[in-house]
Amino acid sequence: LVTGAGAGIGRGVALALAQEGVDVLAVARTERDLRSLADEARSSFGREVAWRSFDLTREDGPEALARLALGSGPIDILVNNAGASTPVAWDADADVWRQGMMLNFEIHRRLTQALLPSMMAREWGRIINVTGSIELKHINVAASAKAALTVWNKGLAHEVGQHGVTANCVEPGLIHSNQFSAAAAETLRRLASPTAFKTFGEPQDVAAAIAFLASEQARYITGTTVIVDGGLRQRSF
Repeated sequence: LVTGAGAGIGRGVALALAQEGVDVLAVARTERDLRSLADEARSSFGREVAWRSFDLTREDGPEALARLALGSGPIDILVNNAGASTPVAWDADADVWRQGMMLNFEIHRRLTQALLPSMMAREWGRIINVTGSIELKHINVAASAKAALTVWNKGLAHEVGQHGVTANCVEPGLIHSNQFSAAAAETLRRLASPTAFKTFGEPQDVAAAIAFLASEQARYITGTTVIVDGGLRQRSF
């Protein structure tokens, strides 16, 4: 199950897992993006990707999605990727903070909790959270939520490890996405200059790390954060 799979990193993850032979359920809000994802998986390597247009922020969203997903069979791998940048003023009101924390932390925690019992019962599972900690010069609710997600993951790993379930985070750096698509080439070069490669990464760079963590080969890796940032090393925590 991959959330936020319509574009960017989530789309790359869904394709990478499908190519490795995983039966993928891709979830996002936009049906058009999901249809395009399924078409690409089919045409590129002959794999079918199941998909569902779904709003995880609705009141019962995570629990409802868990029931929907389990209705088609067991979920062995959960990639928590849904989220959005939420820049705010220093005096933003409580509702803005609640909404931002819900989108970038709370839905992941709740979806994970809803799926964990079946993973633990089968004594095999992978929880992979897409986080991020690039140091910012302004306040962003998503940054605080990602910090919470990272710390929560550390504790979770110790709770579920004895049941054959791993829990890890993958922290992208500057990755090409719709967020940067309208930026001028000179702006992109300036942003990428602190990296070792002087360029942005691609979604498949992050997806490759996630595919490894989802595999049997990564069975003894848990409670950690894998950084995919091209040597940027500008982290706030």
